[in-house]
This record gives sequence, structure tokens and C-alpha cells, in this order.
Amino acid sequence: CAVDNALFITNRCNSNCIMCPVSSIVRKKSGIARIEELLQIVKQIPSDAEHLTITGGEPFLLKKDLFRLFLTLKEQLPYTEYLLLTNGRALADPEYFRLFHETFPEKGIIGIPIHGYDAASHDGITRARGSFGQTMMGLKRLLRTRAKVELRIVVSRLNLEFIDKIAELIVHEFPGVYTVKFIGLEMLGNARLNQEQVWVDYRTSFQAVKESIRYLVLHGVNVGIY
Repeated sequence: CAVDNALFITNRCNSNCIMCPVSSIVRKKSGIARIEELLQIVKQIPSDAEHLTITGGEPFLLKKDLFRLFLTLKEQLPYTEYLLLTNGRALADPEYFRLFHETFPEKGIIGIPIHGYDAASHDGITRARGSFGQTMMGLKRLLRTRAKVELRIVVSRLNLEFIDKIAELIVHEFPGVYTVKFIGLEMLGNARLNQEQVWVDYRTSFQAVKESIRYLVLHGVNVGIY
């Protein structure tokens, strides 16, 4: 079977990031996968599948059906490693967090982007008021349960000047984070539409994040570059 597999939930999202590779128009027109269809797909995945990514858009827009999906995955693919890509905002809700904690597979990593070091810098990029506070709350709850959290920093012209402050936030507020990934821009969708505001070439990006990478590594944080 394929080493990597993916379940795509939707192109929709409750944020509207200025550098998202999906455009606002596509996101608004996108449907959300039906849980019955997703469960049928899971049945077709071989039991020896090594890895499965659950992605969107924002997977939590499947609402509580997402927890049905998690339970089915745990039952049918108990040895598979999972990566859930989410903005983490739904985990600020106590009930959603409880259900997530009860159902998400043990061999799972939760990948969550962090765009700034405070509400103004983060929400200015997500263009979703309150998103920073919700993401921070979700992250802290996850780390208290010792979940494997992968923080993702998409490097753009908008956050290039304060990457060091994001690194400091991670070290001081999120001890025990599993890994931090620095990611280059995908120039599609919103990113392409807002190219003049967001684009920075990869060489410049790397030079800008070098000190932050060194800082994180010195504080015991595992770092990767995409």
C-alpha cells in the first residue's frame, strides 16, 4: 500500500489566512465531506498503512462527526501513525477538547500553525478575530495531556520581522512541544492574490529564521524546515 494516505475533509476554514494556498472564493464554495463517505474510505485503507494525514481546510468543521471518524480509525487502523492538520481553535471549547482527548488515536500528531506572538500579529494574518486566544488555549490543553504537538510557522513577509518573538513564545509558553516546523510559502490561492504583501524568497526566509532555529534547538526543541 502507499506509505502515506490522506483524508481530505473540506476546503472550508473558520480562518481566512492572507497567505493560505486556498483562495477565499474556493473555500466559501467548498462542501464538507459526509461522514458516511469518510467511513467508507477508511474501510478501503489497508490495515498495514504506515501513515494517514487528516487535513483540510479545517477538519473540525466536520463537527462532532470528526470524533466518529477518530473512533473508526482507532478500531480499524490501530497501528497507523496519524497527522491531524488543524488551526486548533475548536479545542478551546471544553466539550470538543474532551471528545478529542477521548477519541483521537494514541499514535497521533496534531499539527497547528502559529502565525504571531500575540493577538494583533497572529489575528492580523488569520484575519479571524479571537483566533490567537483560541489557538493558545487549545495548545495549552493539548500539552497538558502530553499530546504530540507539531507547531507550524509559515514564513512570509508579514511575520519575518518577529519570528524571534514567536520562538520565544514557544519556549516560554509551550514546554514539551513535540516539534516545530518552519514552512515556506505555497504561492497559490490567497498567497498568490496577496503576493506583494506576503512573498519572500526561500533564501531570505532561511536567513531570517536561522537565529530562531538556533534558539529553539538550544532550548531542547526539535526543529524541521519544509
